[in-house]
Amino acid sequence: GRGDNNVNASSSPVRIFTPNEANAIDYRRQRGDWLQAHIDDRKLSTEPIANLSLAGDCYMTFGNTKPQQPQSDRRKEYKMHLPRRGLQILTGPAR
Repeated sequence: GRGDNNVNASSSPVRIFTPNEANAIDYRRQRGDWLQAHIDDRKLSTEPIANLSLAGDCYMTFGNTKPQQPQSDRRKEYKMHLPRRGLQILTGPAR
């Protein structure tokens, strides 16, 4: 019900979960703002991770960071468009 901290997305791959963190960051292209490549800490940021772009379109680049992967797989990058007001949910290997 309302005020419940759990989110139920029964028609998606996202299971019932309790959010543990939220960040609101103001990136502005005019200032040259951007988010550097990083790996989210799996212990601190549990599944799923939700990205919401409120003010404008953005692109997120994903890559394989597992050192045991063949070199050719580690170099693959996937650029994903997140439109203004778009919501992206990351689970599983995408995390």
